[in-house]
Amino acid sequence: MELSDCLKTELELIRTKIDKDEVCVLEQFLSGCTTVEDVSVLAIRYRHFLREKYSSNWGSCNYEPIKRPIKIAYLLNPDKIFYNEIDDVICNYLCNEGAEVIPFTYQNFYFKASKYGIDLYIDNKTIDIDGFLSYGYRSKNNMEIYLYIVQMMEQKGVVCLNSHEIDCIINSKLLQSVYFGKAKVPIPDTYQTFDIQSTKTLVESVDIAPCIVKLHDGYGGAGVSKIDHKNGIINFVGKCIWKNEYILVQKYVPDSIGRSVRVLCFNGKTFSITEYQDLSGSLLSNASYGDKFRLNSLMSHPKYNIYAEVAEKALSSLGNILIGGVDILDSKTEGVVVLEINGFPDIFDNWLTTGKCGFHQLAKCFMDKIKNTVLKRCSNEIV
Repeated sequence: MELSDCLKTELELIRTKIDKDEVCVLEQFLSGCTTVEDVSVLAIRYRHFLREKYSSNWGSCNYEPIKRPIKIAYLLNPDKIFYNEIDDVICNYLCNEGAEVIPFTYQNFYFKASKYGIDLYIDNKTIDIDGFLSYGYRSKNNMEIYLYIVQMMEQKGVVCLNSHEIDCIINSKLLQSVYFGKAKVPIPDTYQTFDIQSTKTLVESVDIAPCIVKLHDGYGGAGVSKIDHKNGIINFVGKCIWKNEYILVQKYVPDSIGRSVRVLCFNGKTFSITEYQDLSGSLLSNASYGDKFRLNSLMSHPKYNIYAEVAEKALSSLGNILIGGVDILDSKTEGVVVLEINGFPDIFDNWLTTGKCGFHQLAKCFMDKIKNTVLKRCSNEIV
């Protein structure tokens, strides 16, 4: 694999800008690159470190139907729940697809509704944009603000990652289970109660213990517990109701402890499949990291097509979702069952494991979504 002098120089410059641990990660990625294109795609990830070489609009180019670059407002996630540079990395790939990216925060954004319509302001200036994007889970309050902004953008006619309706569904484990049940997606038996009395009725009438309990809006295994006795279920539900929280109660699948399958999909189609494996003895497959954690590629797994089919059925039951990480258990007793869909799935580790860059795919799919909308609007204007 012969790299151009320009690309070699860029990689050397990147090595001088990142810390030692990150250099090791870079070398891991490079060892998995088999083509010059792989290396080029990898280099894009680090370009925010090369401010002196690349300006903020380094990749933007005119899109013929609108005679200017596509403009995307990018809300920086106030809660750094993934590694700290994810916003920069996604913006890099959007720029590489030809977008003009406008990063903003809550502090420099406001919204106006009047008899003349809707206006959006960044840095106290009205903005006309084609797309809006933000990525990653966030605290409850910040998620509520994010959903408000999605609704504002959607009503303004701005293309978002998902619709407001889809965002509400995909960020609620309860609503996901409702849609899964309607579409007969294979899932562990799942129950929801809203009162102590109905919880007592449930545990007395259904042999449900041991079971798994989950908060509606938890992520990364947060809010997930195993309860072994029906009285424990009643007690746990009661404490949650007292805190104005509601939980799902789900059938326990004992032969899948510490192991799960993640199917990463774009526009409802499988992009890559990996396996999370926790060796610490934890119930969760992603509780530990380092020596106790394994992330394995399942791209050549004999059940690849089965996992993909089940994941795609789960996604289609919710609607049109641009990116989704479907978590699956492969159980001898229950079969292949869906646990949930992650609306902001991890992309970084998946890339390192499978060699398939989800950041690049996310940017391409989102830009295609915007371009298709622009083309439809232009066609309607001509008509």
